[in-house]
Amino acid sequence: METSFHDEYEDALLGVMFQHATVGIIMANEAGIIIRCNPYAARMFGYEIDELVGEQIEILIPDNLRTTHLEHRKSYHKNPVPRYMGVGRELFAKRKDDKQFPVEVSLSYAEDGGQKIVIAVVNDITVRIEKETKLVAKRTKELAESRAKLLDAQKVAQLGSIEYDLVEDVFRGSEQLYKILELDSTDPMTFKKYKSYLHPDDSEHVHAKIAEAKEKGQLFVSEHRIITEKGNVKHIYTRTSNIIKDAEGKPIERRGIVQDITALKTMESELREKQVQLEKALKKEQELSELKSRFVSMASHEFRTPLTTILSSSRLVEMHLERGNLDKYQKHLSNIQSAVKNLTSILNDFLSLEKLESGKVQFNPEPVNLSEFASAVLEEINLLVADNQKVKYIHSGDKEANIDQHLVRNILINLLSNAVKYSPNGKDIDLHIDRKKSSLVIKVKDRGIGIPEEQHEQMFGRFFRADNASNIQGTGIGLTIVKRYLDIMQGSISFKSKLNLGTTFIVEIPQ
Repeated sequence: METSFHDEYEDALLGVMFQHATVGIIMANEAGIIIRCNPYAARMFGYEIDELVGEQIEILIPDNLRTTHLEHRKSYHKNPVPRYMGVGRELFAKRKDDKQFPVEVSLSYAEDGGQKIVIAVVNDITVRIEKETKLVAKRTKELAESRAKLLDAQKVAQLGSIEYDLVEDVFRGSEQLYKILELDSTDPMTFKKYKSYLHPDDSEHVHAKIAEAKEKGQLFVSEHRIITEKGNVKHIYTRTSNIIKDAEGKPIERRGIVQDITALKTMESELREKQVQLEKALKKEQELSELKSRFVSMASHEFRTPLTTILSSSRLVEMHLERGNLDKYQKHLSNIQSAVKNLTSILNDFLSLEKLESGKVQFNPEPVNLSEFASAVLEEINLLVADNQKVKYIHSGDKEANIDQHLVRNILINLLSNAVKYSPNGKDIDLHIDRKKSSLVIKVKDRGIGIPEEQHEQMFGRFFRADNASNIQGTGIGLTIVKRYLDIMQGSISFKSKLNLGTTFIVEIPQ
């Protein structure tokens, strides 16, 4: 059959492509004998062309793979179809110097005069593998650096990641998660085990939130406390994703974070405490400012009256002395003495309060005969009572008690002088001292003006005076002093009062 010009041109073109191709092309017969190869293939394997032609194809196969290759070659001839080899897996060839190198091979076949010819296109992928290896190493390094940064970030933020396998009931957590829970990373973690760490006071709340999130298939967010294996209490913030489902809609997983917020909660608590302290300090300052105003008002009033009395009486004394009226002179002299006593009493109250405030008052109890002690106090008080007024003393229980005479005397003087001051003429005052087994109870009862009910709670405040006592001399700190003295003795004071019917103060001192 004659060959056309077109066929000759195609053959020439194929020959040029074969000779100058940048991939190795090797042809072998069914016996595995190389019958032809292009220059690129010869160079690739380190041979001259005539060194390869006529040799078995296994000359290009590493020794340890020749037996397997022979089996594959025979199998291929039984069913010769185009095939790619070495793609996605490692495949090696051998050079003349016995060095191995990675290759990809594409197999096809043709028939020549009834003989099957296998055509192998061989590509040396050494450079690609090196680049891929370098790229993998680079990506591995970057991944390791990213992971290290992530671990550092989790460590700084006290944040651990978590994956909860709903099917297996198993937690898979980050390194930081196990540190938060104070567990070894090899310890298996189940949902049941995690719930056992819940603080008893928070357990019910967390279980309710878990049930709600599970029922609605939504986010689980909670702040709660746990008690770790080591017994440490930690505040935890937990947030998980919605339930992840498989292709069939079956719940399979939840993912989330667990953050240790103990330090944050401690800081919040400290800030709240500081806020409370600041509010207390502000309140105290406001109270001091108010007390200062009340003190100025009280002092100006209480000092003005006796000072005015002293000034006017001294002038009258001077006048009567000049005229020789000695009887009237004695009257005004008594007024001066009374006014000085009043001023002294006021100053003594202020000094007592100052000593109390500065912690200078000591508690020194000693055995005391109560009747003798009461008689001495009443002798002093009787100087204050009106002619038609008296103090009745009643005693019950043991005659002796352990008391600080100075403190208890001041308490009695204060309560009895108040009773005298706020009782009208002709109304007696009762003093009852009852020595019980474990305490000493003192009651002072008057039948005077009483205390308005709405002002009962303010009675022991500094400089406080009831509305119905504004026209009666007093500093408003006597009961404050009494209360502070009793605090030192771990005692107590209470009272009962009805307007215009009188007041009873009850003092109890432990024995």
